Amino acid sequence: MTAFSRNEIIQNNHSIIWQLKSVNHKYLEISIHLPDHIKYLEQIISKKIKKCVFRDLLKWPGVIIKKNINDIQDTLILSHFESTLNKLSEFRLIEEYRKKLKNKINAIDIKYDPNRLEQEIAIIISKTDINEELDRISIHIKRLFNILNKERLVGLKLNFILQEVMRESNTITSKAININIIESAIEIKMLTEQIREQVQNIE
Repeated sequence: MTAFSRNEIIQNNHSIIWQLKSVNHKYLEISIHLPDHIKYLEQIISKKIKKCVFRDLLKWPGVIIKKNINDIQDTLILSHFESTLNKLSEFRLIEEYRKKLKNKINAIDIKYDPNRLEQEIAIIISKTDINEELDRISIHIKRLFNILNKERLVGLKLNFILQEVMRESNTITSKAININIIESAIEIKMLTEQIREQVQNIE
C-alpha cells in the first residue's frame, strides 16, 4: 500500500516542507534525502522512523528549506518531521481500516453499495482529522510568544491562550487513532498545565 504525506510550515522568515512516502516492502528499508547542511540529522530521523513505521514499509523522507537556513533550529525541523510522520502513519491506519472493513463485508457475502461504503468511510476519516486542531495550536503558540515579547500585564492573556491549547489537545486525544499522536497530545497537555501553573504568578 502506497502512502504519502506532505507538510509545509511557513513561519516568519522561513519555510520548511517535509515530504514522506511509503510503499509495501518485505523488509524495512529507509532512504533519507536531506540538504547537506542538515545531513547530521539523518540518524535521529532514522530512529524516529523505526519507532513509528510498520515492518513492511519502505520510506523516502525529504525536506526542502527555504530562506535563512542557518537561523532555523534543529528542534523546529525535527518537530515538523514528526508531525509529517504522524500524518503518514494516520493515513496508513485509515487505509488499513478501510481494507479490513471491506474484507469483513466480503467475507459475510452481503450486497452493499460501494459508493455508500466510501461515503461512510469518508465520514469516519473526517471525524479523525486533526489538521485544524494542529493549525490552531500553532496559531496559539505564535500568539503566546508575541505576547511575551511585546506586551506587559500578560497573565490573563497567557492563561486564556493556554486554555485554548489545552482544549485543542483534548480534542486531538479524543479524535486520533494513532497511538503516537495520542501520546504527543497528552504530553502537550502536561506541558501546558505546567506552564499554566507558572503563569499564575504573572500579572
